[in-house]
Amino acid sequence: MKIVALTLTCLLLAVSQSPAQQWIKLAQKDGGAVSTLTANKFGDLYCTALNQVYRSVDQGQSWQKLKTPINDVLSVQVYATTDSNGIACLFAFGGGQLVRSTDDGQNWQPMNDLTDSLSQHKILAFFSCRYGDFLALATNGSGYELRRSRDNGISFEPIAQLSAPALNVFQSLDSTFFVIGATTQRVNADHSTTGVGTVNLTTCTQDFFGAPVAIWGIQNNQPIRSSNKGDTWKNYQYNMQEANNTLISIVGGRNGVAYAFWKTTSDSMHMYSLEAGSSSWNHVKDVAYTFHTIYAYTNGRLVAASDAGIFSSEEGIDFWTNTSSGISTYPLRAAAMSDNAIVIAGSNGVLSQSKTLGLDWSTANIPTTTSKVSVRDLIGTATGRILCASTAGLWFSTDLGLNYLSGQLNANPMTQEAYCVQEVAAHVAYAGTSVGLLRSDDEGLTWTLVDANAMVSSIYSSGDGRFLVAQANGVYAGDTSSAALSMLVPLSGAGKLSGTAQGDIFWAGYESNGGGYTVTLYRKKLNQTIEKITIPCSGTQNTFPVWVLGAAGAGAYVNTDLGVYYVNGSSTSADKMDIGDDLLSSMRSSDGITALAASEYGAVYKLDLTIGVQDDQQVQNASLQCSPQPTSGVLLIHAAQALHSVDLFDVHGKKCMTIDASQGAQELTFSTVALSNGVYTVAAHLESGVMVVKSIVVCH
Repeated sequence: MKIVALTLTCLLLAVSQSPAQQWIKLAQKDGGAVSTLTANKFGDLYCTALNQVYRSVDQGQSWQKLKTPINDVLSVQVYATTDSNGIACLFAFGGGQLVRSTDDGQNWQPMNDLTDSLSQHKILAFFSCRYGDFLALATNGSGYELRRSRDNGISFEPIAQLSAPALNVFQSLDSTFFVIGATTQRVNADHSTTGVGTVNLTTCTQDFFGAPVAIWGIQNNQPIRSSNKGDTWKNYQYNMQEANNTLISIVGGRNGVAYAFWKTTSDSMHMYSLEAGSSSWNHVKDVAYTFHTIYAYTNGRLVAASDAGIFSSEEGIDFWTNTSSGISTYPLRAAAMSDNAIVIAGSNGVLSQSKTLGLDWSTANIPTTTSKVSVRDLIGTATGRILCASTAGLWFSTDLGLNYLSGQLNANPMTQEAYCVQEVAAHVAYAGTSVGLLRSDDEGLTWTLVDANAMVSSIYSSGDGRFLVAQANGVYAGDTSSAALSMLVPLSGAGKLSGTAQGDIFWAGYESNGGGYTVTLYRKKLNQTIEKITIPCSGTQNTFPVWVLGAAGAGAYVNTDLGVYYVNGSSTSADKMDIGDDLLSSMRSSDGITALAASEYGAVYKLDLTIGVQDDQQVQNASLQCSPQPTSGVLLIHAAQALHSVDLFDVHGKKCMTIDASQGAQELTFSTVALSNGVYTVAAHLESGVMVVKSIVVCH
């Protein structure tokens, strides 16, 4: 398979000085790490995942994406209120900016009046309230105060002086505020404040016992309850003992039932219920994920936000269902393919696999019991094995990424932190780890230490046994025939590495510029000096992962928190690629021919690195269209020039079919019924001698 793929590469390179190619979206995983969950008084739910806002009008069962409130930031918070006229308003806060929407998130306006009214204060946080009030936590440098707006943020009045920033603000059914912080206070209707008899209340929630209003709180990891607005509290721990876990929330349900949610040390949850009038908690369920916000409807339905998306339950007892349909911000950190099975790693460390190009996903089994593991790198080998580098070691999968085993180092599972992994020749792989550079001659089953002093952050190989590694002081060259590494390019930093078969070397990473950061691409063409190219970024998101891909004609792709950029081989300027609002969080090629990218919004993209034509004019004149995409029956190929023939290659570079065109024809059709689901490459040979290549997706 490698021989055929390399033959195709040579054919493509022979005609190319490549402009940027199109990124093709292969798959999408619904869900996302939901950061905020809020509701207006009508029961409409709103949540945020990264910088996207979603709305649900069916109690969290499905979600509709709203217009992005603040561009060029990675995360926002949303607050839903209802003013005195019954008009629902949304507020979104992120990157130091506050915007408001009065048309349910279709349009957003900057809150300039808020800046004026709080011009002498630094705004720290915002809170929405049940009946339209909007609260801002601010500081003037000497203390903290809570300010309230009754006119949707146009003007603010101080209502409470605080000794420390508030952790949260809770409003009970009778409009009483409870400001939860270092000292929890009750804010009365006349703006006077009263202590609630405790100094370390960590959360508050309403139950539905009726009058008088009863609220639950958590103090010293124990549930407490008050029926007189916090003047006195009663401990309700009873028989519920979770000494090693953390009580994160108590939620009131229908008919006086209270639900308690405990977070375990392994990031799972234990759930209890307490019936009205009972003095015994009932352990009702264990859940494999953690909720951080839970909203209760008076009809008993519970909706919860988590790092894996939105979950809902009719009663909170029998089972919780993932109801993230419509939310597409599942942050990915890596992607790989093997025999058309797509494998992805979420930012929460969860590995998933799809054999249907993303139509459905299966959660992979990994050799660890904690969900806190982070996947650093994924790669597919020539024989279909998946190799994984994680904070919990090196893993391999022989069943298309559904189950993983630990690689062995010195006859023990390799569980030390791994940063990167790469196949460099048939069955031979190298990995950068906390114990040094490792080598495997059996595709990740066993590993041996090659160099204990080599702290490698990235590995690139064209698959011929030679490879490059990035260390903190530069780029080194290696070969499977020797254990020695030789310095090629001196650099400073732990960036990502790539290259081309022609010997071009690329390195990209963050560099400090005093108060912020820049993303820099270093390019060294064969036998030429190093070029330093600045890639646009926000300047502050230095934790966002940056990757680089080398392409035909010494071109390079670099991703930042502002998008993915292409630098032409004959230029030092960066042009932004069009992939909508998505952000690529990893870009990886296992063979130097095809690249896969994972995105912050849960998508997987494919790019052909070796496709090119002679110049930009020929790109325009030799355009190629393939439709429909994806295709399940008949594919139409239309070229801007007369076609000679069309070749079809599978994901491994193996030719599947060749179709000759009639003289002068610009269109061809062929059936894809006999093809398996997957990604294919269409290589169209024009009568002018130019070859144009596009990727297609077949999905029956």
